[in-house]
Amino acid sequence: MYEANTIELAGKPTVSLVNQGFANDARSSASNKGMPGIRFIPESVPCETLVQEFIEAGTTAVIDDIIKALTRPLTAEEASPKSKSGAAASRIVFKGTLGEINRFYYRRGWTDGLPVMPPTEEAVAEMLTGTDLPADYLVGKLIPRLGKVTIEKIAINAVMGGALPTYMPVLIAGVQALMDPESGFGVFGVSAGSWAPFWVINGPIRKDLRINSGFGALSPGDIANAAIGRSMGLIIKNLGGIRKAVEDMGSLGNPCKYSFVAAENEEESPWEPFHVE
Repeated sequence: MYEANTIELAGKPTVSLVNQGFANDARSSASNKGMPGIRFIPESVPCETLVQEFIEAGTTAVIDDIIKALTRPLTAEEASPKSKSGAAASRIVFKGTLGEINRFYYRRGWTDGLPVMPPTEEAVAEMLTGTDLPADYLVGKLIPRLGKVTIEKIAINAVMGGALPTYMPVLIAGVQALMDPESGFGVFGVSAGSWAPFWVINGPIRKDLRINSGFGALSPGDIANAAIGRSMGLIIKNLGGIRKAVEDMGSLGNPCKYSFVAAENEEESPWEPFHVE
């Protein structure tokens, strides 16, 4: 859809063929690039198939739709899409018991399916003590939906993920790493390949935060390993705007998206440490 948007901006009409299972993903991709009305046709050709008869049958079935989409005049909404603006959101979105809060968050897709800690004003303020940066400092915009990542929003998701305030520098660095084009996040974050980021923490902070680099580093039981990874997963989901089966098209999924963190065992490694390499 990104390529189609680029061609449309050059003044050439396009119609993209999209496997019917990726229709929601196509709408999101087009909207993220500022062209929510771009035309595409859902089709039934299996993804990545090389079977000629499947390809011919799937495209033949929608050829009339392709012609209509290429020749039909633009609607007013397509020619000049309107941004959807709602009322300013309240800082307090819900009040209730721990169970009620978790059900409220889950129904809105704000959790990873596991219970979260409520990000109360008090809890977020305590989390913010882990950094000297102001709460409204903008770290950047996280793809694919270009969500604004402020220090306070990182802190909110850190509270939800069970992190400690001392983890904030690592979480901020994690967000900055995702924004580096060389990280490949633009591919693995939304791929059908079900990839997950593996966070390896280097430097003295790994010992300060007691991040496990030895036996069972990737197993449950270490709060730093578990909470840092989980908080980064919530940041990616809630601030990047990656929704399962919409932007995240991982076919089977990956439990490492819950948490996948270890420290570098620099002292016993036979290789150069990461900060040298």
